[in-house]
Amino acid sequence: MAFAKATKSQAKGRFAITGPSGAGKTKTALLIAAGLGGKVAVLDSEHGSASKYADAHDFDVDDLSGDAHPDRIVRGIVEAEKAGYSVLIIDSLTHAWEATKAVVDKRRLADRSGNGFTAWSEGTRLWNALQDRIQASSIHIIVTMRAKTEYSQEKNDVGKTVIKKLGMAPEVRDGTEYAYDMVLDMDCDHIGRVSKTRCAALDGYAELKPGEALGAVLRDWLTDGVQPVSKPAYISQEKAHTLARRANEAGFTQEQIFEAVGSDPDKVTPAAAKAFFAVVEAAERSGAAVGRDDIGEGGMDEAIESEEGANA
Repeated sequence: MAFAKATKSQAKGRFAITGPSGAGKTKTALLIAAGLGGKVAVLDSEHGSASKYADAHDFDVDDLSGDAHPDRIVRGIVEAEKAGYSVLIIDSLTHAWEATKAVVDKRRLADRSGNGFTAWSEGTRLWNALQDRIQASSIHIIVTMRAKTEYSQEKNDVGKTVIKKLGMAPEVRDGTEYAYDMVLDMDCDHIGRVSKTRCAALDGYAELKPGEALGAVLRDWLTDGVQPVSKPAYISQEKAHTLARRANEAGFTQEQIFEAVGSDPDKVTPAAAKAFFAVVEAAERSGAAVGRDDIGEGGMDEAIESEEGANA
């Protein structure tokens, strides 16, 4: 491996919008999506709140009906990529975090030793897998995060204890927002302030009711650069054998493995390997192999084809 001159490549955006209830996160996400351009899809865990804007915005929605488990969100990302959407809005990531904590609580109660570390290892794996899939997506992704006001107790000049308002903190795992290209903080007056950005044009940005113009700035920034370098056509034979071994240990038959990634270890595509690896990991977590009918409506083939489209 050697160093090479860095170049700015065209890319897909990862954006987060935070704020308390009523700040306008969903509406702002739809406006930014319109500015980015293309077909828009929404994963809605807010009990149909996005659809209330259907009279003013053109988008498709997948109502999660209370199921914001990280694996369900990952499946929604894959489905959006396969369907050819340009932008996916995840509304809201806070519910995925709450679902992650519910998994941890369940594991902790089931563990008689009360070992919280073991329970959190499962939660961390789920949460990190979701964040990794968001970052690896082939389309723009906008997530909303609920926020709450944080306070601290401090001593003033005369030694009296006072309550100091620190600001708004997103209700997700600490540090999650740092992975995004832009973080837009909305307040109850519908003012949006960019608290973190990689786009120089948005440094210090603040606006009442941010709209499509913000999405257009982000679109121009993301398309300014060279075409990204294509990925290798096939994974190494060593990685193919490792994947097959783990799949076999997880209970998959040779026929299932061949159907997922092919019978030639020299011709396993990164997309097919990534998709099947996610299935194998799910089987390892549950303790039983996941059959074809458990992988979305279209079975294993659909999951693999979706990943191939995402990495094309």
